[in-house]
Amino acid sequence: MLKNSFLAFVFLLAQLFSVQFLFAQKKKNKEKNKKETVIEEQRSQQKEQLSFDQAEYLFSEGMKHFILEDYKKALILFEESDRLKPNNHATAFKLADTYFKLENYTEAEIFAKKALNINDQNPYYHLLLADIYERNKDYKSLATTLEKLVEVKPSEEYYFDLASAYLYLPDLDKAIDAYNQSEEKFGLSEMVIRQKQRIYLKQGKIEEALVEGKKLIENFPGEIRFIASQAQLLLANDKTDEAALLLEKVLAQNPEDEETRLTLARVYKVQGKHEKADEMILTAFASPLVDVNQKIEILQIYQQEAIKENNTDKVKKLAGILVETHPNSSTALSIYGDFLMYDQKRKEAREHFLAALKIDGNAFDTWQKVLNIDWELQEYEAVIDHAEDAQEYFPNQPRLYFFAGLGYVMKKDYDTAKDMLETGRMYANTPQLIAQFDAQLGDVFHYLEDFEKSDEHYEKALAIDPDNIQVLNNYAYYLSIRKENIDKALKMGKKLMEKAPENPTYLDTYGWILYADGQYKEALKYLEKAALNSDDGTIAEHYGDVLYRTGDKEKALIQWKKALDAGGSENEDVLKKKIASGDLIE
Repeated sequence: MLKNSFLAFVFLLAQLFSVQFLFAQKKKNKEKNKKETVIEEQRSQQKEQLSFDQAEYLFSEGMKHFILEDYKKALILFEESDRLKPNNHATAFKLADTYFKLENYTEAEIFAKKALNINDQNPYYHLLLADIYERNKDYKSLATTLEKLVEVKPSEEYYFDLASAYLYLPDLDKAIDAYNQSEEKFGLSEMVIRQKQRIYLKQGKIEEALVEGKKLIENFPGEIRFIASQAQLLLANDKTDEAALLLEKVLAQNPEDEETRLTLARVYKVQGKHEKADEMILTAFASPLVDVNQKIEILQIYQQEAIKENNTDKVKKLAGILVETHPNSSTALSIYGDFLMYDQKRKEAREHFLAALKIDGNAFDTWQKVLNIDWELQEYEAVIDHAEDAQEYFPNQPRLYFFAGLGYVMKKDYDTAKDMLETGRMYANTPQLIAQFDAQLGDVFHYLEDFEKSDEHYEKALAIDPDNIQVLNNYAYYLSIRKENIDKALKMGKKLMEKAPENPTYLDTYGWILYADGQYKEALKYLEKAALNSDDGTIAEHYGDVLYRTGDKEKALIQWKKALDAGGSENEDVLKKKIASGDLIE
């Protein structure tokens, strides 16, 4: 019995030790597992920190490339940074910005929205998204984005952008609201007022626009320009009397304000108070303080009226004052030159045009006026000089070479004329102008006795303009002189008679073609008619030749003498021999 009890006690004791051992082992294992978990967490944290550090490094490197505008390399680095640290709003923003720079607006929008989802309080994120929508012309989304932007960071500039977005939609009322909000928060702004006025005027709300103008006058009583602009607005909307009262008030306070004086003069003119208007304009024109361009604008209005009424005295006086007051204004000098031209004072006009060109040589119209005067005055040396001066400013302008070429033709310097005309023809950009060059080159090559090229250019001119009467005349006449292709010359001569049957020059040409063809009696009809209507020496000589051929030698001698007295014979020595011998010398 005692033995059994002992055995039971030993067994119980063994079991107790076994439980304690198991408990100790379990505790040990638990502590071990806990330790391993801590280590794992530490490793994970270390790994995550390493990723974050690497992401920051990549972001920093990306910024370097972004600053250097190497956007493709920057994009790769930002993308990898975003992969390692996916919820970084700064990285998302730079990705959006980079895609924007690369003009990939779809991806730019995705990342801009991502940046805002993470942090919607950064105004720059809203601004970038707004830029993206603006590029895509998505004005509705642009307006929505800017609405959020002004909530995040109210500023006058952003309200202005918001209003602009509404104008794009267009939603003019909302644009006005945006400007009003800006005004409430940041005070009165001329720029905002002007924008509101433009919108109201577009909507036809004249009174509202005028109310805005009054705000500027009331808040800035010393600013004359606000009163002047209000007066202009009143004038533009047929509120002439109100405008006059406003301007008279300004002028009473500032009698030396010549700008207002000019504006008031315009108002008086509209009101029919012409004497008052003229008096004010004369005073303003004499002041060097008034902007010359404003004076020119008024002068041009007066100029149109004066030409209609055929009375330029008053406006010419204004132009003279303008030149005295602003001697360095090329436009003023040119306008005064126009008045002198109107009075047929060509030389004086040319002096003023040339003075204007010394100040500003880039006025092609003024060069043309000078060249036209030179040509009318038959001052061919001046034609050449001025055409070549103008070529320095307009080296590709064909008409300048045309004028120079004509000048050299008149001086009988045909080689230089040829060079000028050929150069100008290269720049000619219309068929009609090309035909004019070909017509002149036909003449020049005739004088140079290169008849093949002469005929070639005449043919080119007629291909463009078959009814060019100058070409028909010259081409036909020169063929008759050379006694070549008379049939062609006769056809062109008949065309001349159809177009200008009473013109002495063309009658002479056709008569001389008939003469060259041996049709003396027929030629006599045309040459007699030409001689009766002209004192030209060449025509008289031709008439004498045909009289001789038809047997009337006495009358022939009379015409030859008449030709010698008139001058202009193509060969004066031959003409003298005809007179001396009484015989025809071809």
